[in-house]
Amino acid sequence: MPLISATKRIYDRRFVPKEVNGVGTTVAPGNINARNVDLLIEKKLAGGWVPTLEGEYYWYGLGAPDCGTLEPGSVACPSTGSGSNVGGLVAGKAYMGTVALMFPEKMGWASCKPFIRYQHLNRELSSTTTKATDIGVNYLNQGL
Repeated sequence: MPLISATKRIYDRRFVPKEVNGVGTTVAPGNINARNVDLLIEKKLAGGWVPTLEGEYYWYGLGAPDCGTLEPGSVACPSTGSGSNVGGLVAGKAYMGTVALMFPEKMGWASCKPFIRYQHLNRELSSTTTKATDIGVNYLNQGL
């Protein structure tokens, strides 16, 4: 996630280059391709309030089903001499959105910033979906 000041907007785009034979098994290897785009906006308003809007989109492409995902259609990881293959990568698309608001008043020596975050993952192989909603409070200290 990029760092920002309270007065700037930042657009950040990251790429993970293609990794040849990074997934699958030795019998059926595949390549990893992953992309993500994110946007984070924070702006200090009159009175000291600081709203935050954040959004991210991810795309994970695998050239072969990776082992160990426990998805229907995935293969079991083969055992190696020193243990098991790591495995567990899932091809699909995901997005996440967060809304937060930092209060101008301090509680103790820091500020409170309650947030709500929604996450959504669509798996390619099994055509299944995972959704999660998080609600929490960040306690932000600007240094001692």
